[in-house]
Amino acid sequence: MSSTGDQQDSQQVSIERLKLMAELAGLNMTDEEVEEIKPLFDLHYQYAKQLHDVDLGAEEIAVSFEADWPE
Repeated sequence: MSSTGDQQDSQQVSIERLKLMAELAGLNMTDEEVEEIKPLFDLHYQYAKQLHDVDLGAEEIAVSFEADWPE
């Protein structure tokens, strides 16, 4: 990742970028609505970043489900 990307990861998302993301997602939010959700977005952005920063090594990840229904 470039140094610009690393720098962006260490900062909160700007209000302008959040407005653009909402527009691109087709949410048609007003500026007031975007400003209202920004603190919540920043909180969840930090949680998501922590999950992406976990080093899982070379392990392959798979989800499995066994249906063990009582009869």
